[in-house]
Amino acid sequence: MRLAQLILRQAKVNSHIQQNDCHYCRFTFITPNFNNFPVINRESENMSQSVQVAKPDDAEEIFALLQRAYATLLAQDIHFTITQGNVSQVRQTIERETVLVLRKWQRAVATVTVRFPWTQEANAPSQLPFIHWFAVDPDFKGQGYGREIISWAEDHLLKETLKAPGVYLATAVKHPWLSELYQRRGYQPFYHRTNPLGEALVFLKKEFQPDASPEIARSA
Repeated sequence: MRLAQLILRQAKVNSHIQQNDCHYCRFTFITPNFNNFPVINRESENMSQSVQVAKPDDAEEIFALLQRAYATLLAQDIHFTITQGNVSQVRQTIERETVLVLRKWQRAVATVTVRFPWTQEANAPSQLPFIHWFAVDPDFKGQGYGREIISWAEDHLLKETLKAPGVYLATAVKHPWLSELYQRRGYQPFYHRTNPLGEALVFLKKEFQPDASPEIARSA
């Protein structure tokens, strides 16, 4: 499969084609180098925030955020594998996948991770990018930060920049409201599986360009 690598430096976009062994990918995909990926900043008199791509040095902060956010799920007897993870696992994920973090006054208040098709396991239920490790700091819930970082990942990163045809994610079947929330955002259930902790999961998929050709054209 041929992939274009997007290198963003000093607000310029340069692309070239590279080979990538991805036997289950069926669409051409722009692969980014995030070393200089732009951030979205919003400033006002009382607020300054940005969406950034995490670096390995952010691993401890993001791990702490994930544990704080998922602690409430443990209290509901909902078990995601990250609850038994560690800082080293988060650091490795930052190096291998794309971990986005929304910061307000430099504090990490929300995060989500995007796993690209060529880094997924061979038995992944879809060939699309996979969103996981979605979390909002409990101190900032109800303020729209979760919706904002998910929208940034879907619209700016995956749809506009990488030209992905869609995305998928998973949540616990017994979670009281997440599946319904995702369906309101355009996701549809398509697969069920149990995670290593025995938690029944439902996978949901969202198509950005359902009528597009499988061969997604590279940006000029």
